[in-house]
Parts: sequence; structure tokens; C-alpha cells
Amino acid sequence: MLLNCRKAMSEEMRKKAGTLLSQHLIAFPLIAEANLPVFLYHPQGTEADVRPAILALLENGRTVGLPRVEGDDLVFLQIRSLENDLEEGAYHLMEPRRQCQKLPADEGVCIVPGLGFDRRGGRIGHGKGYYDRFLNAHPALVRIGAAFFCQTVETLPMDVSDAAMDWLATERGVYQIGKERKAYERDVR
Repeated sequence: MLLNCRKAMSEEMRKKAGTLLSQHLIAFPLIAEANLPVFLYHPQGTEADVRPAILALLENGRTVGLPRVEGDDLVFLQIRSLENDLEEGAYHLMEPRRQCQKLPADEGVCIVPGLGFDRRGGRIGHGKGYYDRFLNAHPALVRIGAAFFCQTVETLPMDVSDAAMDWLATERGVYQIGKERKAYERDVR
């Protein structure tokens, strides 16, 4: 169901929603006002496209990291250009080149893709547990799930090893999730 809603969107709809989602991310105070590193992802297939946010952050001189699969783990490497710093890696994902600098993950904001998110912070990924292991090893990171609104549900099954999100970004805004969900919405139209 969650994957189908993404696939049912036209390419034009996904592009527009990805642009809106990116605008909400770069306007979000934890990203816009704090000089923290921002860990993002390069979209694959029909995932929410956060490349507009990556480009805006790079243009503003911010520290941007993208994930690279190393064995069973994710490491985030700093990129300075989407055009020059990426290569095809594990699972045919675009990843930073090996020579890019590894970023420490003791502080920052991590934008996390997924198949679905719930209002308690739950997330369903692609089943390999890379993000869960990374986030559980770096608890100080602020976690923002990134998805289309159609990928949100009331509840998802959670396991003790699943890493919960603090916020959820969609094309409609950025929302604090959990018991006291508070919406941060900014009209960027």
C-alpha cells in the first residue's frame, strides 16, 4: 500500500511534492538557523526527491553528508557537489565517492527515507536495517523522516531495534511526531 501510493503518483506530481518537501526542510529552524551538518540521501526510484534541499544547502556553504554502504553499515561522507562527488554504489544507489571525507555523526540533522511513517515516529524502511543501526549508534542526531503525505499512516509495527523519528517532513510541512505532535508549517508557495 505505502509503496503503491508513491508509484501511483505521476512523475510531475512526485517532482512538485519533492520540491515542496525540500522547501519545508530548508526553512525548518533546526536546519535553517542552526549551523549543524545535515545528513541526507540521494533518492532512488520513486522516493521523495530531496535533491533541491541538497543543492540549496550546498549553495549556502552548509556541511552536507550522503550515505555510503560499507559492509553492514552506513557511513556519511561529505559532498560538495551532486555532479562530481557521487558514483553508483551498493544496490545501484548513488553514493559519495570513497575519497570524500567521512563526517562525524555526533551532532546534526539526519533526513531519513522510508516506505512509510506513522504518527508515533515509526518507520518502515527497505528491510536491511541500515538506517536503524546508524541512528541507534548515533542517538544525538535529530531524525526527520522524509516521505510523501500518502506514505503516512496512524500506526506501524515497531521492533525494539527500530529507530524512531523525531519529525516527519512531507510536501505539506514538517511535523513533530510522537505524543505531542506539533506542526511546523510554513507557506512556501
